[in-house]
Amino acid sequence: MNRAAVLWGAHQLTIEEIVFDEPSTFEVLVQVAASGLCHSDYHFIDGTLSSRFPRILGHEVSGTVEKVGDGVTEFAVGDHVVACFGASCGGCASCNAGRPQLCLRRASYWSRPLAERPRVTTKGQAIDQGSGIGGLADHIVVHEKALVKIRPEMPLLPAAILGCAVLTGTGAVFRTANATAGSRVSVIGCGAVGISIIQAARIVGCSQVIAVDRIAAKLHEALRFGATDVVNASEGDAVTAIEDLTNGEGVDFAFEAIGSTATVEQAIRMTGLGGETIVVGIFSGDAKLTISPRDLVVAEKVLRGSYLGSSDFRSEIPRLVDLYLEGTLLLDEMLSPRIRLEQVAQGFEIMARGEALRPLVEFGTA
Repeated sequence: MNRAAVLWGAHQLTIEEIVFDEPSTFEVLVQVAASGLCHSDYHFIDGTLSSRFPRILGHEVSGTVEKVGDGVTEFAVGDHVVACFGASCGGCASCNAGRPQLCLRRASYWSRPLAERPRVTTKGQAIDQGSGIGGLADHIVVHEKALVKIRPEMPLLPAAILGCAVLTGTGAVFRTANATAGSRVSVIGCGAVGISIIQAARIVGCSQVIAVDRIAAKLHEALRFGATDVVNASEGDAVTAIEDLTNGEGVDFAFEAIGSTATVEQAIRMTGLGGETIVVGIFSGDAKLTISPRDLVVAEKVLRGSYLGSSDFRSEIPRLVDLYLEGTLLLDEMLSPRIRLEQVAQGFEIMARGEALRPLVEFGTA
């Protein structure tokens, strides 16, 4: 019996028995070891983001290849893999420009054509696989382009969060910002993505890494992962605090990892002359910013977005695995709480209240 966390509509999350079809051409069946809970999935639960329903939530997944379809050459039964929603074709304009995370054909890998049998059903009804993964399930059937093979010595539980939170956060520093040693950065939001930004800033040798949040416990954790300074935004104006910490100069890179227009506007104000504001958080389609074009021109500030860390996950995740195995990238310390599938609703609520970095659903196969 296979089960999954199925969302039928806003605030309608249930655990259902599901049926997987055999992997078709270029598809892979993966037995899931672990799946992380992401804020973007919670926004489907609370209605902030819209979706097709029913939908299997979850897109941070690690597991073991159980079966491969015709034409699959990169994976074999028994391989350890990480799934990611950043599948790319390798031949479109974005891919040819070195931006596979913006692949123009990526959505075509998320599901089968409508004329074909659905990959997953429940009660005879087709289910949408969230972000083409649907990872809060015992198994996933995905296109091979949504997977990357990892070293067998990499533990599968911490590997699960590499495919979204860690890739997104570290890539924002390594790839989008291309931050270098000595840079000064601020990070607004100290959830899993923000903590990953902080870790990457530490790894590249940033001289000042300022964590900003409204929850004292998260700021305490930020220091553990590499922040040099913390600002509790509930105790005063965060922009003023950043100015004080940087002698009025602002930071070279201000990262927004919440998904709030108010904090994006704060991040722009934290950014120093010639610096960059990098937006990492996810927003609803109707979100609007109020910014001063004059500030961008006169101060030569740059406002940039970062999607999936501006990274090719198939080359970047193996690099992150290496950083973990050498003890540089901390992942186990981010996994809290570790829960079972039946507890997924409680896990999302804990995350929404800011009481955990990255709840992880364990499926007992790691």
